[in-house]
Amino acid sequence: MTSSVPTIDTTGWKSGDYARHYTGKLGWGLVPVPEKQKAPRHRSWNDAAKAITDPERAYDRWSASAENMGVLHSASHTLVLDIDDPEGTHCALASVELDLQALLNRNPFRTKGLKGEKPYYRVPQGMTLTRKVLQWPADPQSGSSNSKHTVFELRAGAIQDLLPPSVHPQTGRPYEWVQGPPPSREDLPEVPEELLCLIQQWAMLEPLMRDACPWADGTPEKATSAPDLPFAGDSIIDKFNRQHHPREILERHGYRRIGVDRWLCPGSTTGSPGVKLLPDVSRGGYPQVFSNHGSDPLNDGHAHDAFSVFKILDHHGDLTAAVRTARALLDASQEPVWPSTQQEAWPLRESLPPLATPVPALSEDLVPEGVRGWLTDASHRMNVPLGMLAIPALVAAGSVIGLHVQVRPKQHDTWTVISNFWGAIVGPPSVMKSAVLREGTRFIRKLEQEAFKEVEDIRAECEAQLEVLTAQLEQVQGRLKRADADDVAGLREELLALREEQQALKQRLLPRRLVVNDVTPEKLLELLRQSPNGLLQFRDEMMGWIHTLQRAGREGERPMYLEAWNGNGSFTQDRLGRGTIHVKNVRLAMLGGIQPGPLIEQTKSARGQGDDGLLQRFQLLVWPDALPEYQENDRPPDLAAIAQAERVIRFLDGLRADDFETEQDEDGHALLRFSPDAQMVFNTWRAELEAKLRSRELQEHLALQAHLAKYRSLLPALALLLHLCECAIRQDQDFDRHHIGVNSAQSAARWCAFLEAHARKVWGADRDPTVQAAWLLVEAMQTGRLHTGMKLRDVLRAKWSGLTDANTVKQGLGLLERLGHVRQERQEHPNGGRPSIVVHLHPAYEADDA
Repeated sequence: MTSSVPTIDTTGWKSGDYARHYTGKLGWGLVPVPEKQKAPRHRSWNDAAKAITDPERAYDRWSASAENMGVLHSASHTLVLDIDDPEGTHCALASVELDLQALLNRNPFRTKGLKGEKPYYRVPQGMTLTRKVLQWPADPQSGSSNSKHTVFELRAGAIQDLLPPSVHPQTGRPYEWVQGPPPSREDLPEVPEELLCLIQQWAMLEPLMRDACPWADGTPEKATSAPDLPFAGDSIIDKFNRQHHPREILERHGYRRIGVDRWLCPGSTTGSPGVKLLPDVSRGGYPQVFSNHGSDPLNDGHAHDAFSVFKILDHHGDLTAAVRTARALLDASQEPVWPSTQQEAWPLRESLPPLATPVPALSEDLVPEGVRGWLTDASHRMNVPLGMLAIPALVAAGSVIGLHVQVRPKQHDTWTVISNFWGAIVGPPSVMKSAVLREGTRFIRKLEQEAFKEVEDIRAECEAQLEVLTAQLEQVQGRLKRADADDVAGLREELLALREEQQALKQRLLPRRLVVNDVTPEKLLELLRQSPNGLLQFRDEMMGWIHTLQRAGREGERPMYLEAWNGNGSFTQDRLGRGTIHVKNVRLAMLGGIQPGPLIEQTKSARGQGDDGLLQRFQLLVWPDALPEYQENDRPPDLAAIAQAERVIRFLDGLRADDFETEQDEDGHALLRFSPDAQMVFNTWRAELEAKLRSRELQEHLALQAHLAKYRSLLPALALLLHLCECAIRQDQDFDRHHIGVNSAQSAARWCAFLEAHARKVWGADRDPTVQAAWLLVEAMQTGRLHTGMKLRDVLRAKWSGLTDANTVKQGLGLLERLGHVRQERQEHPNGGRPSIVVHLHPAYEADDA
């Protein structure tokens, strides 16, 4: 039971006050529900991008109407346990060793309605959950005509639940909070581990819960599976935490205790104890530790109790295995017997050699002045390299400029370049790629949300006008059929005018699009036709998109994307069913994250003779060597810097050809050229690039050569972007906005040098295959694919990305053994067969839980 529940006084609150609290303090997205109804009726109500999230808009909406309000779980990152049958839910959860009452007692934030209480939970950051429903066959004694009886639901994703003070349509009474709404988002409990495990293992556990139906025929055959469930609910985890302290597990894994409440992570090179015991305790009352060590598996941004430390260090985050082992330990009548491999003396792990020549960090002065304060502040608060944040910011900024302003890098030639970039951040799952990408694209996403809102605000008015126009069209068409020859011409003109007005109204109902995510090529072409300035395709995991283009039958999609990278070419698609779609200027920026293993495997295939240069088009690509040492920077964002950056992006978004006294192309786009000094910078840089492309080094690394060859357009594109960012903050008459200056050209050249270092790392021009294999094997250990007790032959058969050559894998394991990360044990076959080589991992990765 929670000892103290934070509460707020809601006395006198109206619907508008609740709506403002839900959106402002809790960050929830709301959907309007008609009065005396339980479900929304408007189109696309379950689109998270259209949910109401602005506090003042929410307040105005529900202050002026008697509508019910629902929380859209996909937009709010929430989950609700909806109990339709309390007794049945208790029975079903008990069959998988979960205590319903314990779950309810631990969460004070519950609503009351017709069927009982619903606890609300916060979905952990970065996790996406969907709805799960347990149903039993209807009770034959109930007389119900329904064939299914709903027991409970775990409601998450693109669905909604009514919030207080909405009125229940059956009872006519408002929903209520049991002890008041959560004061803030942080006060709302995260989905507990046992419920997360239930969701993740739903396919296995649902039959057990169905078999618990008290009126079902027969004895459940699967009930005997209960002892092997992946969790044992509150009892197992709480018992473990009551009997163990995090310090015993830390010290068993080689963490060295320094002082009273701090530990030094094995393999740390700083000598500073970055694991500390927190002064407060978890909501269950158990001690917690927090790690700042960059190489520590406990450094995931969360505090950990004893069971969580045990789960991560002994089982590499595998909750199923951790609970199974914990149950065995707790059932024993003696002190826990830890696996023997943990008691052997392991040396401190030595650091792996660098995968390649260390890549440089991005200098702050290369970031455009108008957005520098925002990006450097975010870099410090998030503890990530500045370059990781700058890449998505530049890609998004170039995308809003689009085709309106372009550059001709030569003084007389018509060669034209657009600031259209493909960018990506390379790194394992632990480097916060998703959070960085979202921060870097915050303004372009905000612009699109505003466009959606504008359409929603005028939708009712436009749809009413469309109905009137439709009626008028029908009348004119009827008159035209009966008209005399003298009246036909006039009626046709009237009909044409009405149709043009109708088309214009339909266009107003199409929101301006700036960003797409998961989209089919056919739909993408339609959106590009509606978006003459182009779009940004944002994929959190870019390699998934690349793999779809490699599937059989998808070969025809690649040419469109290759053309879209240039930004100023046309594309026509002819389909028998869909007809012809023609896009005059197909421009698509690209942005996402990539994991190292799949990327390395992809670079190998990209070295083939049939490579079309798709991967080489990712010019704004960074692969940091490591995250910086963690520093606690719990401070508010620099709002002034954010506001200035937003002004810069809005300035770029509003640029048009008439803002420049320069030549224009046939479509009316402004064409800028370099100033004389900047032209000299570009010409000198271009000559050096051409000499490099023809060097012996790059003749031996053709994939890298193809990548750097595309820098011919990269410097002009970057110089244009940097120049326009300077225009946003330089409004004085002394500044020549009509020519790209020498400072922008020089900064663009430095950007190219920075990006080339990262490109060399990506393409492995100076990479040792053994070191590369060692790094990929470490990644396999960190993600649980390579675990203690695994035989060498199974490692070789796995053929993981980048680890397909047997000799290279063996050499990588040998290097890891010399550095203290693994041990290879020779095991003789009992029948005299071929001996096996078994791999044991350092305890910092995973304990032997065999």
